[in-house]
Amino acid sequence: MSRYDWPADGRAGARKDDDSSGRRRFMARRRQDFDPDGAIGAARGERSAGGPASRAPASSRTHLWIPLGPQVVLQSSAGSPRISGRINALAVHPQGERLYAASANGGVWYSGDGGAHWRSLAGLAATATAGIVRPAHRNSCHAIAVQFGVTELSDEVWVGTGEVSTPLDGQPGSSLGGVGILHALHPAVPDEPDPWKIEATNLAGSGVYRIALEPGGSRVLAATRIGLFQRPAGGGLNAPWELVQAAPFDAYRGACSDVLWTPAVPGGAPARVWVWMMSGSGAGLYCRDMTSPPAAAFARVAFAAGSPAGTAYQALRGALAASTPPSQVWAVSDAGSNVPPALFRVSNTAAAPAAAPIVVTQDILGRQGDYDIAIDVDPADPNRVVLGGSFFDFTTAENVNVTNVAAAILVGHVAASGGALRFGQPNPASTLGLGTHPDVHGVYFSNAGARLWAATDGGVSRSDRHQDGAGGAAPTVAAFYPRNEGLQVVESNYVAHNPVAEGCVAAGLQDNGSVLRLSSSVWKPVPRMSGDGGGLLPRPINPEHWICQYTNGNWSTSDNVLSDGDMLRRGAVSSSNELNGSAFYSTAAGIATTRPSAAATHQVGQVIFGTTRVWYTEETRALAGAPAPTALGAAWFTLPTGTDPLPGDANAGLRAKQDDFGQQITVCRWQDRDVAWVLGEGKLMRYARVPGSDDGGPPGTWSRETIIVKDSASSRRREDPLRASAVWTDVAVNLDPPAAPGQPPRAHGSKGAVYLGNIGKPGDANVDTLWWYDGSGKWFKTGLRTDSAGVPAPVTAIVCDPAFPDEVYVGTTVGVWRGLRTQIDNADPAWTWSQRVNGLPEAAVEDLAIFNDGQVRLLRAAIAARGVWELRLDQPDVVDLTYLRCHQDDLRHRPTAVALQNDGRTARSWHGSPDVRPRAVATAIARPANLPWGRQASAAPVINAFQRQPLARFQAALRSARNDPRVVPNGRWDSYFSEVLRDLGAPVVVIPAAGATPQRAVPTIDNALWDATMVAPHATRNPWGDGAPSEADLIDFHGEVPEGQVGAASMTFARSRAIVDVVVHHRGLLERPGADVRVVLLRWSGPAAAVAGNPATWTLGDAAGNVPWTLAVNQVLNSDAGTTAIAFGGGWSFVRTAGQTRLWKTPGTQTLDALNSATVPFEVDLVTGVPAGRVVVLVAVLRAGVGASADVALPAAITLPQLALTSPNVAVRSLHLTP
Repeated sequence: MSRYDWPADGRAGARKDDDSSGRRRFMARRRQDFDPDGAIGAARGERSAGGPASRAPASSRTHLWIPLGPQVVLQSSAGSPRISGRINALAVHPQGERLYAASANGGVWYSGDGGAHWRSLAGLAATATAGIVRPAHRNSCHAIAVQFGVTELSDEVWVGTGEVSTPLDGQPGSSLGGVGILHALHPAVPDEPDPWKIEATNLAGSGVYRIALEPGGSRVLAATRIGLFQRPAGGGLNAPWELVQAAPFDAYRGACSDVLWTPAVPGGAPARVWVWMMSGSGAGLYCRDMTSPPAAAFARVAFAAGSPAGTAYQALRGALAASTPPSQVWAVSDAGSNVPPALFRVSNTAAAPAAAPIVVTQDILGRQGDYDIAIDVDPADPNRVVLGGSFFDFTTAENVNVTNVAAAILVGHVAASGGALRFGQPNPASTLGLGTHPDVHGVYFSNAGARLWAATDGGVSRSDRHQDGAGGAAPTVAAFYPRNEGLQVVESNYVAHNPVAEGCVAAGLQDNGSVLRLSSSVWKPVPRMSGDGGGLLPRPINPEHWICQYTNGNWSTSDNVLSDGDMLRRGAVSSSNELNGSAFYSTAAGIATTRPSAAATHQVGQVIFGTTRVWYTEETRALAGAPAPTALGAAWFTLPTGTDPLPGDANAGLRAKQDDFGQQITVCRWQDRDVAWVLGEGKLMRYARVPGSDDGGPPGTWSRETIIVKDSASSRRREDPLRASAVWTDVAVNLDPPAAPGQPPRAHGSKGAVYLGNIGKPGDANVDTLWWYDGSGKWFKTGLRTDSAGVPAPVTAIVCDPAFPDEVYVGTTVGVWRGLRTQIDNADPAWTWSQRVNGLPEAAVEDLAIFNDGQVRLLRAAIAARGVWELRLDQPDVVDLTYLRCHQDDLRHRPTAVALQNDGRTARSWHGSPDVRPRAVATAIARPANLPWGRQASAAPVINAFQRQPLARFQAALRSARNDPRVVPNGRWDSYFSEVLRDLGAPVVVIPAAGATPQRAVPTIDNALWDATMVAPHATRNPWGDGAPSEADLIDFHGEVPEGQVGAASMTFARSRAIVDVVVHHRGLLERPGADVRVVLLRWSGPAAAVAGNPATWTLGDAAGNVPWTLAVNQVLNSDAGTTAIAFGGGWSFVRTAGQTRLWKTPGTQTLDALNSATVPFEVDLVTGVPAGRVVVLVAVLRAGVGASADVALPAAITLPQLALTSPNVAVRSLHLTP
């Protein structure tokens, strides 16, 4: 997780320095498991008789969680990569087609096709016996080793669980470790739901850096945070592993950051075990001869003769690799902050090994050597080494400065120069990481060196173009491309949704910014929100825009009204200690209200943010007249004083600042417009405003009251055990329903009731994890921790719905629980608990949110490393549904799609469905007259500006002709594409230096390159190649199709022969085979009287507006023949497939589920008989399922708007044809 500008054109104010430990500690403190065995047993226990099994794979539609994605996150940074979440390690078959990935919090994943597609290995499997595995076992993975068989049927896999970078200092969160070692035989083709068996249970709570398998043998070693361990003979379920009984590791309980087992070299070195000891005065590289019998002890590897004075190992993290064969062993280690790493080469001969220091000049680790460090050796060259680290800044030959966005992946030869061995000799070391997500955790050669893989915070990347050029020329800086299709491991921190449209969902991601849902398959960045993604919320009176946190005190808006740092900056003065002293992530709160209190004239959107004090700002708009733009953050106040203390106390100490809270604020919640609750890790305060005191302007008269604080003084009250929990995690306001319709919800008690969550305390069941404050001064345990139907796990998130005040939904480290509060007269309240984990991945629930507009009621959960999930609260069972959307935010949950845009005011189009996507047929195009093109235009020598659409066609042809997936056919020319062109031999035009601007070597597309590329069959190849495109392909390569306004055609489209892709979605318990889905496409060609800007002139039906074709469509879709004898006119016709009488088409071999849509292409002639300026309306209708129960029954009399808004089988798009 890095604080770099990702993507490059991202949010203002992003910082390049990283605080990886800050994020990990923040999250870890909230995931400390005090009773993991009990928690996992509760999460996986059977429901009451007759009920479904609790843990996925789901076996019932009752209370079934459905994933909302993301399956793919599209990015606009260099190379337009499709990113995923953090991958800590890979195990790659030598031939490079079979790969296993250990994700940080999303379990183990497998690809059998060189990373083109991924699937989870038992990520949703049940475990029959409670206590066998602990909560993190499917998620927190850091090391993986595979004994590859002939096929995946004979692969044997070992997984080391647990994070390794959070210090083991006894503080809360230090047990964000694993559960030991997972072992499985052929898990990629399991013959049981859960192939994993837990071993090394004595490593629970720790973390595994690396696993080493004995070459040609059966012994296994693990380098861990608490020493070097070996598997006992036979191993087995729950078997503890043993410290290696060889000095010094037989008594060492510190961190070993790597272990490597090299085979014997014929005529040379014996088999050896190499270990990097990370702490203590004896830190460094150790070696043990594994002869028969093995050497009695490890020897610390001495430095080679002639090493410079002062050469030493440092007690920091190191990583190891060996050449092929292992005649040399390499070690790279952190050498401190913002300096190059230390690199050593060890000659592995029969003699005692000796380490020769290598001079490295590139700072690739920054301050993250404990987090980002990797090494591998080219199998084809024992002195060619690849190093991985954080990010690496450089300038391209085109004079483009690449800062903060390129992965630190450097390759270089090591040779002697100037009396020393140097990394980058005789030619300088080269960076390979342009277009690859920074933060590199592993680099791996395969295919005898022809392929190179990288495991990063953005997923998996692959390079086929990292070799040196002719004469030792440097390889390309744009060597890698992403391999993340299906790798659903984005780390969701927070989730929020638009208050009007249930499908408009955003999430804050660790290290991948804030992202917005386009569909359950594809998400994209929220505008301007790169880097990290913390708390987020819609703007209260402009909910079409988002307020998002980067980290700490940095908040900004998607519409650029507010930028990072604005809250704490006045002119050139910034409260920097407050900015950086704020919680790494936090929850802000917004509420829409009105003012003044007597006769309201204005809408008001109030927002509070927590740093080390509470900040208040607002936006206002007159209720009368047309809506006007509003300014959020025009004035800032701290509460309760109600004034802006900046710049006056910007340089004061945190505790000396006005309205200091006393600790970092993590959660802010509004109870109503005049009351807010604010939580730190050990303090809860209530802020209250005198009603009406803001009638004359913000912020009004405020006061605050400490409701509870975690202090040492005992008050001998029932809530005392709550104070014993190390971390309080979340607070949720528990409102009562309105007193009358149209009124706001009411406070419970005199102050308002709240739930307070915490992480509990190990060994003390009296410290319940969820408490309820009744609003009148009393605290009550809810029994979540100790109830037989509850769960003994830390509480991570809480949410209440005012419409159902007796309910509470609680997120924990292992799933979601529902509590139902009952109270009879003056008796203490009691809670009845039940699981809500059916289908939900077993992972920490980071955030919860409820959508309830009176028609649809949904619970959303942000799941660590598994995205966003949804649970219907308004109906117990999820019905399988295959559907088309009326608009992007339509989930087909309601009888009629929302007819308002996301601002909650403007009418929304019913004829701009994103599931009806026209595109021009790929045709060869003539060479543009203004070649050569370049990214940077020049007058002398002449380089002209490129044209986007012809460039996209050229890129598709180039991708096909060169079989190079680095070429992204989207019409963008960024620095990555320039360097790919350079690598592929494009002509380079040298622009001489001019003044302060240095010489530039600009790759171009000239006549010769165009002519050589734009030949059959490449000139007409689709960007994705052969076969049906995915929804991500369509959006990535052709862009989003506009929705448009309800009062005009949704989009203009140039008259052409077109392909209309119909995108079909599905959700439910069962997947849907594509062969069971039928789709027809109809078109209406409007007369000259149909005006594109006036749908009232579109005669789409009879006098009542009823379309004439519904019965014909029913007959077509419900018959295997796919034909009809029912005739209709009015400008309507079926879109027919040439040479076929059947009118419907299917997705064929595509399989649909909640994360994977299907596409069905139709050829449509939008040239013949269709003059320019005309309106064309396209209508897709589907049928899904088998048998009579799947038959479509569209009514005989219904208008097209009614169909579009009410039927999940129908989607509509209108076009205005242009010449």
